[in-house]
Amino acid sequence: MADVKISDLPALGASAATDLHEVETAGGLSRKETSAQLLAYIQAAIQIAEGQVTGLTGDLATLSAAISSEAATRAAADTALSAAIAGLSGVYQPLSAELSAIAALSTAAYGRSLLTLADAAALRASAGLGTAATQDLTVTGAGALATGGFTLTVPASGVAALLATSNVFTVAQTAQRNNIGAVSSDGVILTNATAAAAGAQQFSPRLRLTGQGWKTTATAGSQAVDWIIETQPVQGTTNPTSNLSFQSQVNGGGYTERLGLTSAGVMTVFSSITSNGSIQANSGTGFLLSSTWASWFSDSDKVKMSVARGLQILTGAQPMSNVLPVSNVFLDVRPTVAQSSTAAYTAFGIDVTETSIGSGQNYLANLKVGGVSKFGIWSNGVLNIINVTAPAGTPSGSGYLYVEAGALKYKGSSGTVTTVAAA
Repeated sequence: MADVKISDLPALGASAATDLHEVETAGGLSRKETSAQLLAYIQAAIQIAEGQVTGLTGDLATLSAAISSEAATRAAADTALSAAIAGLSGVYQPLSAELSAIAALSTAAYGRSLLTLADAAALRASAGLGTAATQDLTVTGAGALATGGFTLTVPASGVAALLATSNVFTVAQTAQRNNIGAVSSDGVILTNATAAAAGAQQFSPRLRLTGQGWKTTATAGSQAVDWIIETQPVQGTTNPTSNLSFQSQVNGGGYTERLGLTSAGVMTVFSSITSNGSIQANSGTGFLLSSTWASWFSDSDKVKMSVARGLQILTGAQPMSNVLPVSNVFLDVRPTVAQSSTAAYTAFGIDVTETSIGSGQNYLANLKVGGVSKFGIWSNGVLNIINVTAPAGTPSGSGYLYVEAGALKYKGSSGTVTTVAAA
């Protein structure tokens, strides 16, 4: 049988015990060993490795020493490796499937940047959070959000109002301010804080009141009716002024101004005033326009008042000098006339329609003092002049026409008294 290397044998146990095999020693030399010898070496090596054999000599002792040395080397390597792994455990995170999944995210760079922030304040600054982020804003069911000196009450159901958003309230809202005494104090403020410029005034936000009305003409249906109230600034020299404007519209047809009140206290009515009582200004010291049923209305370029049950103009309880200008002109009518051609005008007109009259005396005008008639114009055109004592003094540039003892007399600027008609 030819010599072979032990690595070339398919199965050592299949060869004869006396078959020779060439083996290479640890020193690089080769020698021949029988199959029986090789099997003995292998069995001895297994026993040595398992610690079952001691006190060997010769080749077996060499083999045992080599195996022991290799085992010691491996044990030392294992010890060193374990120590190295133990040292790395305090530096590196153990392998984690979750951490690997996070690292694979596209936002991993942003997330890692947040981990580098020093504290909560730095995190709030990076995220753009305001001071509200430092407040306890947790509300379960009904409760209140308190920030500083302000509290937002949150209902158990519904939506709480937020600034800079359009909010719809489906229940009545109450603005309550207690203990303000007799001091005028704001309750609700609608403001426009944008500065005005020359020729560019800034109106206030308007208050809109909307209801729904029914129209009966076909096609019958409901239509929105609106009123708005707003402040309209007016450019001025030393100071601006303002108008408080009341406007209305029906079915979105556009707003029309109905009533205006200036900051100087002047009221302008753009259509009509219907009164079932009184129209009063500065009660007790000013004037009173009183009528049970009166309607003020505009007609072309005129303002008219329709009166069903009389009109009174009163000064109240104060002397005239305290409520009117120094001239004490109680009723001052000052129309300005600019006409041409055949135009004509009537400064003060009274037109009574008599559909039926009673037996009493009817006046177009009845001028009285202290309840006593002094001069009257009857409805049939008769002038009724009351008897007086002849006036003293002499008129200058004019004359006196009066009735004395039933006679109509005239006193001219020369002092001469002429009897125009006897009693």
